[in-house]
Amino acid sequence: MNDMITIEKAEYDRLTSIADMLDEQKDIQEVNEILEALENGEIETYPGEMVKRLLNGANPIREFRKFRKMTGCDLASAIGVTQGYISDLETGKKSGTVETIRKIAECLNVTIEELIE
Repeated sequence: MNDMITIEKAEYDRLTSIADMLDEQKDIQEVNEILEALENGEIETYPGEMVKRLLNGANPIREFRKFRKMTGCDLASAIGVTQGYISDLETGKKSGTVETIRKIAECLNVTIEELIE
């Protein structure tokens, strides 16, 4: 059996208005939490030009490596591969193993998802 009630339109409008205000307050709270996390350095931001390059198809490994001010040799040494291998990953000649991509992500302090084009 379906339970139903009937309320006046004015009461319905008042209740939906309250629900909308609660939704807005929740949105404001979420924005404030994000702003606080940004202020505290808990969320990392990237330069706009870097983001544009990534959106336009630049290699994420190269972009994040440069952002971290690392050379190809630095990254290669840190994860135990050759500089040539890093170069092949950055130019798309090789795709890399899951383990290698995991090590690169860890070294560059990004997620694996951020490295996958």
